[in-house]
Amino acid sequence: MKHISFFALAILLLSACSPEPIKVDIPEEPKRIIVASQVLPDRALVVFLTNSISSLEDFKQDSTTNNLSALLLEKAYVTLNFDGKTEKLVKLLPGVYGTLNLALEENKNYTLYVKDSLTGREVTATTTFTPPIRLDSASAKLELIDFAGDKDTVAVLDLVLTDNPAQKNYYMIDYVNPNDLKNLGANAFELGGKTSKGAAHLFTSDNADSNHKIRINKTFTEDATNTINVAVYKISKEYYEFQSGYKKTGGALADFIGEPVTIPTNVKNGHGFFNLAYPSIKLVIPKW
Repeated sequence: MKHISFFALAILLLSACSPEPIKVDIPEEPKRIIVASQVLPDRALVVFLTNSISSLEDFKQDSTTNNLSALLLEKAYVTLNFDGKTEKLVKLLPGVYGTLNLALEENKNYTLYVKDSLTGREVTATTTFTPPIRLDSASAKLELIDFAGDKDTVAVLDLVLTDNPAQKNYYMIDYVNPNDLKNLGANAFELGGKTSKGAAHLFTSDNADSNHKIRINKTFTEDATNTINVAVYKISKEYYEFQSGYKKTGGALADFIGEPVTIPTNVKNGHGFFNLAYPSIKLVIPKW
């Protein structure tokens, strides 16, 4: 009994000596404007604008759609400035602004200006236009593979391009199913390196062989017989580094609503990246 009383008393004394929990006030990351962009064929430019949220905020994963809608910049003044001229971008969808008739010139500087009409926040970003590159060949072969005792059809995509050995070049490939393009409004954030076919494939001149040829192979196991829309870009080193950082975040949701402090950006007072790389697009039909 004495032993039991001793231990009970010791526990009470230790409890009484336990310090009060220290309250720590961690300042939240201020909301910032996040920029993404996509140059489309026929001289169209689309800019996606959202608000960031702090990792300390309550973001419910079961209501992602509603949360994303609340994060879109509903009212913003957006312009593209070049050669002393100003082109105003019109609102196409909530959080989506663009122009459908823009003659971009190679290696010319373009500055994006965004002002949130509700909060007064402003961001700018400057980049250069990169023209499309030419693919030497693009084909896809259908093959049967043995998967857990069953035969399954896959499509093996083969792309070849010629690299310019005079300098180190940076490239990006998106693989888009045409069905994805039908839902551009609902899946706007899927474009520009975030397609449903998987994260963008990044590579450089280091991947070229002795003949300066770069060959890219990718196997598709889902919807293998569908036409594959291949978009190839020559991109800047800065955008290459941004996309490399994005891939490490693990998904588009983290990129657009999180705090991408480790990801390079060319957006002053904001996050994301303003990119003007024109895609070289190929529609590849898999064949046996």
